[in-house]
Amino acid sequence: MKTMKTKNLIPLSLLVLFLAFGVSLKAQEAKPADKIEQLKGLVPLDPFKTTPEQDKSFDIENSEEIYFEDGSQITLSDLARYTAGIDYIKVSYVNPSDRNTVLAILVRKCTPDERQALKLIKEAMGWEDFPGGVDPNAPDLSSPDKYMPLQFDPNRTLEDALKGLTKKPAKLGPGIVMFNPSRTALYDEKGKFIPYFLPDGKTPNPTVNKYLNDANFSIVHYKDETGLIKVSVFVPATLAEKKGRGQTVTATALIEEAAASSDGDNNGGSMQSTASFQQKVITPEGVEGVFAIGKKADDFTAKDINGADVSLSQYKGKKVVVLNFWFTRCKPCVAEMPLLNKLVEQYKGKDVEFISLCNDDEKTINEFLKTHKFDYRIVANTLKLANKYKITGFPTSVVIDKDSKVSFFEMGGSDKIGEHLKKAIDSVLK
Repeated sequence: MKTMKTKNLIPLSLLVLFLAFGVSLKAQEAKPADKIEQLKGLVPLDPFKTTPEQDKSFDIENSEEIYFEDGSQITLSDLARYTAGIDYIKVSYVNPSDRNTVLAILVRKCTPDERQALKLIKEAMGWEDFPGGVDPNAPDLSSPDKYMPLQFDPNRTLEDALKGLTKKPAKLGPGIVMFNPSRTALYDEKGKFIPYFLPDGKTPNPTVNKYLNDANFSIVHYKDETGLIKVSVFVPATLAEKKGRGQTVTATALIEEAAASSDGDNNGGSMQSTASFQQKVITPEGVEGVFAIGKKADDFTAKDINGADVSLSQYKGKKVVVLNFWFTRCKPCVAEMPLLNKLVEQYKGKDVEFISLCNDDEKTINEFLKTHKFDYRIVANTLKLANKYKITGFPTSVVIDKDSKVSFFEMGGSDKIGEHLKKAIDSVLK
């Protein structure tokens, strides 16, 4: 079996939609998207018959041309969550003169015929029709608390752990099974509990990876009534399983990955002690993006929703810059706004500039601001910029000093965000 990082779930989770299943549903007649300005002039492809060449033509990890049926832009995690079930479908859009190059993607509700076709395809591959239409094991970056590791009683027997659970059907065909091993009670082939972390509480147990990567073992999942995997048991793989089983993907949270690379004195708290969301203060050695602590931040230029120019370079040598990456449907993003607003008030008249970079368009943001107060300077349509900066979770806050160097980075909502940012700002405000 093979483990993967969260970012690699996207193409695999969409695999089932790209299979030629002999279904022709005339997607262009299913639900017109003529209200979405960016799709006007383009034509939809049959979602069941896109070719590998068409799929490869669209840079799904870096493009911002991914829309929900209401016209709003969505993130890759949204795309994966919606298309994991059978209620929503991914439709590729092309120029009529070049049908081999996908220019945009739309996620919309399925027609009855499409839903039935998806159900047949996924049932044939061992997929489930989850209550609510969304796999509860799939990544959801808008709710980072769902990835916090759980503590299990090491003395609890397998028999007790399985009470009230049902066995998840085995998957022998194409596709994946997503689960988070840090939130699943793991047992070996003899029924012995396997802790996900070593006794220090933060180092992943190598025994878990050994089982996950050993082709001689299979894994049996047990779920609750919502389809959420609660217990997983490693068992010897049969010959048929070795030959034909699909991949098992561990949907381990980005929160967990960052905690493993946080600094030694644990400035951001621990995964066990943080009450709501894991704070992540990432060191230069533990981050692959452009916001490594101490590194010069790459510049950007844009206009805020009031039409004024904004860039990082304009504040060099003048102000400390505090960035906030968010989108309007992100509940943790909205939850921390009152704390962020207090910061703006506290530093009024001082050399600090608060800038928020929102994935949504101006219309969506202005509608949002009718019912929510956010005192940061707001820049719209920044999903492409977030991808450039390798922002993989929302909200994310960054503090950049007057020398344009990153001094603080935190991903995931936190009820302590005000305190963390104040400490970071004060440490570089001269």
